[in-house]
Amino acid sequence: MDRIVANARDRGTALDDALVRDGVLSEESVAICRALDLGVPFVDPREYDIELANSSLLPEVLVRTQKLFPLFSIDGMITLGMKDPGDLAVIDQVRLRAGCQVDPCMCPPSALDALIDRAFNIIDDNALVPLAIPVAEESAEPAKPSSKVVRIVAKIVEEAAREGASDVHIEPERDRMRVRIRVDGILHEKSVLPRSLHAPIVSRLKIEANLDIAETRKPQDGHFCTRIPQGELDIRISTVPTVFGENVVLRMLPSTGNTVELDKLGMPEATLERFVECLMHPHGMILVTGPTGSGKTTTLYAALERLNTIDRHVMTIEDPVERRVALLSQIEVNPKAGLSFAAGLRSILRQDPDVIMMGEIRDGETADIAIQAALTGHMVLSTLHTNTAAGAVQRLTEMGIPPFLITSSLNIVIAQRLVRRVCTDCKGEVDPDRGLVMGLGLESIDDVTFVAGSGCARCLHTGFKGRIGVYEMLELSEELGCLLVENASRGAVQEELKRCLLGDLKEDGLRKVLEGQTTLEEVARIVGVRSGRHPESELVPSS
Repeated sequence: MDRIVANARDRGTALDDALVRDGVLSEESVAICRALDLGVPFVDPREYDIELANSSLLPEVLVRTQKLFPLFSIDGMITLGMKDPGDLAVIDQVRLRAGCQVDPCMCPPSALDALIDRAFNIIDDNALVPLAIPVAEESAEPAKPSSKVVRIVAKIVEEAAREGASDVHIEPERDRMRVRIRVDGILHEKSVLPRSLHAPIVSRLKIEANLDIAETRKPQDGHFCTRIPQGELDIRISTVPTVFGENVVLRMLPSTGNTVELDKLGMPEATLERFVECLMHPHGMILVTGPTGSGKTTTLYAALERLNTIDRHVMTIEDPVERRVALLSQIEVNPKAGLSFAAGLRSILRQDPDVIMMGEIRDGETADIAIQAALTGHMVLSTLHTNTAAGAVQRLTEMGIPPFLITSSLNIVIAQRLVRRVCTDCKGEVDPDRGLVMGLGLESIDDVTFVAGSGCARCLHTGFKGRIGVYEMLELSEELGCLLVENASRGAVQEELKRCLLGDLKEDGLRKVLEGQTTLEEVARIVGVRSGRHPESELVPSS
């Protein structure tokens, strides 16, 4: 202590800062001791849902220089998180500026820094002042976005892109506007803004997407491109009217590039080898199945990356075009102009294509044209909304496709799901949930190490960072074709379908658990096995 005190005196730093810097005590321990000494509560902002809109109560310069933040504002009383709750002069200054009573509490300085950055990176202290002309809910006049609204919208998009969000939700409520982002398939709250900002922000987004800003009673869809520090983004916008105003969802898509390589998707080695072999066939059909958001389009673009060479003419028809890729001839469905999947596919066949990618097979007419294309010398790739690879055969049959055409044109079917990867920064060993172990059919786990993330800043305290695919593959056999043509019993067809499967979703998911890439809970989620507890809370030190 003598040495630490002397060093602190020489450097002109506070003793508590020196204790933390020299690793004698943690920041939280010092903060708790100071709270006890001063007789004020200790509050860790990371454990509470703090409204970032509270930053409007105080100027940014005061918040940053004095390292404080108004955590809660209830009935004329501010709960003020501070690095130094003993500074009475600062407390008086806050009381005068905010015009209300102040209840100080002790917070870890790093937690305050993160909260302040989070608040003022999205909005500045002036942006939260209500607009000069408030917009009534019933007003027919659309709100005109000001320059500060333009900055707020830009910040929302930039922050969402920086954190790897796939979607941004702008949701109006009775007295506020909530901004949430979807990262790795899970929604996270980003900020809560004043209700007065909702109409101008929506108007700004509509202007960018060339939508009608005066129309607030009907859903609208559009898109626009924007440049951010991370690169160019193609943003799809969807608006729908709700009881509190228009709900807006932005789908964030890279304008160019950013295609995942085929061998980085997470396919098992045997599945990947067979998939690549089938891609190199001159004709036939490959289907990728799974629910919405399971990564089907990403798999198709990774496949096109292999096929997109100067000696092949590759054409796509999508709704909408999600990635713009050099050398591809990409068509966007336009129902208003009469350009449907079926009509577009007929036109593509007259364009001398070698490879055709359809965003989705939605009906029997489209399925019939696609199969005819596969039979007449084209490689056709598409997606289908079925839960399993085997379900694709049944779905095509239900669309009215004769069984002999299915078996003669369909090369392989791949079913897939996405599971979250364990964050490598906070990964640690865990005790597995015995109920999940039994439910997923794991027999011996004595020599198995299970891992999970404890949560850190890099993974937004979720324990997961990024996602990886889980796959199964169905390759149609001659026996299956005969059974379908002969209209064999459902049991016989199902038995042959199982025999044709190269692995299944659960098997591939468990393989990734054993490799330490994901958790039992993630695999249980995609195969429908329930858990009674969460082993992520039982982290043990890793060797």
